[in-house]
Amino acid sequence: MKKLSLLVFILIVIQIKGYSQSCLPEGIYFTTQAQVDSFQVNYPGCSTIEGSVKITGADISNLDGLSVLDSVFGDFTVGDNWKGVNPNLITLEGLENLSYIGEDLVIHNNDNLVSIKALSGLTRIGKSMKILSNDHLTSLTGLEGIDTLYGDIDFQNNDDLSDLTGLDNLKYIEGGLYLFTNEGLIDLEGLGNLTVVAGNVDITNHSSLSSLTGMESLSSVESLVIFSNDELTSLSGLESLDSIRQGLVIENNGMLSSLEGLTNLAYLNGGLIISDNDELTSLSGLEGINSIGGSLGIEWNYSLTSLAGLENISPASIYALGITYNQNLSDCEIENICDYIADPGGTISIYNNAPGCDNPHEIADNCGFTLSCLPYGNYYFFSQADVDSFPSNYSDCNNLAGYVWIESDDIINLDSLCAIDTIRGRLFICGNNNLSSLNGLNNLKTIQGDLTIGYWEYGGNAGLTNMTGLNNLASISGGVIILGNSGLVNLSGLDALTTIGEDLQVSGNERLVNLGGIENLNSVGSLNVSGNDSLVNLDGLQGLINTGGHIDIGYNPMLATLYGIENIDAGLIAYLRIINNDTLTECNVRSVCDYLINYSGYVTINNNCTGCDSAQEVRAACGVGVGEVDSRQSIVVSYPNPVKDRAIFDIRLQKPAKVNLRVYNNMGQIVATILDESLDKGNHQIIWNVEGLPPGIYFYRISTNDHRQSAIGKMVVVR
Repeated sequence: MKKLSLLVFILIVIQIKGYSQSCLPEGIYFTTQAQVDSFQVNYPGCSTIEGSVKITGADISNLDGLSVLDSVFGDFTVGDNWKGVNPNLITLEGLENLSYIGEDLVIHNNDNLVSIKALSGLTRIGKSMKILSNDHLTSLTGLEGIDTLYGDIDFQNNDDLSDLTGLDNLKYIEGGLYLFTNEGLIDLEGLGNLTVVAGNVDITNHSSLSSLTGMESLSSVESLVIFSNDELTSLSGLESLDSIRQGLVIENNGMLSSLEGLTNLAYLNGGLIISDNDELTSLSGLEGINSIGGSLGIEWNYSLTSLAGLENISPASIYALGITYNQNLSDCEIENICDYIADPGGTISIYNNAPGCDNPHEIADNCGFTLSCLPYGNYYFFSQADVDSFPSNYSDCNNLAGYVWIESDDIINLDSLCAIDTIRGRLFICGNNNLSSLNGLNNLKTIQGDLTIGYWEYGGNAGLTNMTGLNNLASISGGVIILGNSGLVNLSGLDALTTIGEDLQVSGNERLVNLGGIENLNSVGSLNVSGNDSLVNLDGLQGLINTGGHIDIGYNPMLATLYGIENIDAGLIAYLRIINNDTLTECNVRSVCDYLINYSGYVTINNNCTGCDSAQEVRAACGVGVGEVDSRQSIVVSYPNPVKDRAIFDIRLQKPAKVNLRVYNNMGQIVATILDESLDKGNHQIIWNVEGLPPGIYFYRISTNDHRQSAIGKMVVVR
């Protein structure tokens, strides 16, 4: 079809060039009535414009001066991107001889345009037709000569357009059909001969559209979206539609009560979403679909009571299943849903429906089998009862795939989750205002996705004062967000955590005083500490060596010093931002000084207190105070460097302390604990054999139990 279209296009161009005198390869822009009126004088004999035409002018009231035009090879545009561009243009009279547009036809923001009948001679548009924001356009009469469109149809915000009469001869659209927010549109009359849309069909946000009548010949589309049409009651008009290649979405149509117009739909690929249709009582009309090749989502349909209508869909064609927030849905145990839950090919998200269909376990019981772990997830805990029943619903399940979502003011403890040791997706703990501790997660060692404790739209966990309960959590492959937990004082409970694969964000925790509890954390993707009203220092981050990205410290009004991040390797920082910390005066910690003096990455430092109010101030403090910084931070020297066989560590302590000396690889993983014992005040020498280490770059970190004496260094092992 595309080759045939191209051939037709070439033949038309050849024909036009043969019989018309062409001009203006650069195109022309009309901004006044005088320019329109003088066109034939200024360009005698010109009937074909090789470039584009644009008409935008406050005094343009008619286009009679363009009556000789029969062809435009570029775009033909009447209007522009802002309102009121042609306030005196009522019709397009003068364009009666225009038969060919090589690229787009655009009619845009003509407030008083009521008719386009003058386009009645138009038979070819080479690309798209865009009719946008013409408030008083009532009809598309004038477009009867178009039977094939080689781009998109895009009609938006034409408030007085009640139907699509004028497109009656249109049979094929090579692009998509997009109808958005045409407030007066009642039905789709005018599309009665349209059989194929090679692209997407999107019918969205029409307050008066009550029917899809007018599309009775349409048989095939790429995808179909019917979204937010307030008065649409049925899908009548789609009875000929038998093929959708890339997804069907029917969402937020408040009056839609039936899907019967889709009874002949046999081929669907790309998934099926039926969501937020309050009056929809049944899925009858979808019985012809036997495969969907994507996700199946049935969500927020208040009146829906049963999944009958979906029974012929092959469970093998469902890639993920979501059945949520259908408050009256109690009958879910149709055979294919049972088969999918018993042997899923993807994730399962089932919650907040009526009893009998409120979670995978209930459906499995009604289907007559017992669930074990869900191989792809997900697990949702929206009540204390959901938590308490976990061991019986999923016996011997300790390694969880997918999401684990914990959210409800009803939840007061997590004790029944004590068997979980691994989560292979994301752990989400938000909006649990009566949860005072994370005890119950004590056996959790690994999260392979993100850990989120509190989040903007879902709320924080007001009762949490620390992270007790996560004491065995050692590794998080994704990121960590700790946000909006109003009672959180510190992070104690995360003592075993050494690695965060992506970002660490600690934000909006209004009572958080310090970051104590994550002293063993040595590697994160990036660091964001912001908007914590009571935070006075960054104690707890002394073990952090590798950030691998940004450091962002901002909007912490009580923060006075950056001590705590002094051991970060400056060479691994990509961007440093320290802003809007009202009382922050001490920024000249070693990592920041090293980055500002020795590296040329991005830096933003401003709106802090004097001494830390700009990068220049911090550099000056680094230069003046370097001896003081070294005296407080450099308690160890390692040599030789590079080292082949034995590394010597000279340690100087200002007072007795328990000392921990560890070596890490460049991934932030501990490769050796050289020292973990109490030492007296004074000088000490430790000799360590490195012969078992592969050659490469390593980091060592020394710290005392009170974290007041610490240092970090780099060593290179060679062979």
